[in-house]
Amino acid sequence: MTAFDISKTAIAWCQKRFPDSAVAYQVADLFQLDPTWLKAFDLVYSSRTVQALPLSCRQEAIAAIVAPVALGGRLLLVTQIRDSEAEPDGPPWPLSASEIAWFEAQGLREQQRQVFPNDTDPTTLIEYRRSGD
Repeated sequence: MTAFDISKTAIAWCQKRFPDSAVAYQVADLFQLDPTWLKAFDLVYSSRTVQALPLSCRQEAIAAIVAPVALGGRLLLVTQIRDSEAEPDGPPWPLSASEIAWFEAQGLREQQRQVFPNDTDPTTLIEYRRSGD
């Protein structure tokens, strides 16, 4: 298992908090991932990563998140979704329908979607799968 963050402090904290974990905690930049990670993971989990980024780099970020998903693998995406294409106030900036569609444009297929309501903005969990063909 591999987990990464761009923050050296976050990775050091995980390593200190979970010293006996089987997870390989690594410092990495989403936009410069290790080439050996390309289509190498059966499960990729992304929680609010894209919505924390400005709209200008979203397409590149989505491509980078999808890149490590193996053939037949899954991506679990946790995010908030906005109901218009207009640029929202933020951060965070919830995803639009067209931004959600970019995951499928990268070769994934939505398997299921679950919305968790709350008092402000509902959180959505989307499960994608990359075809094994």
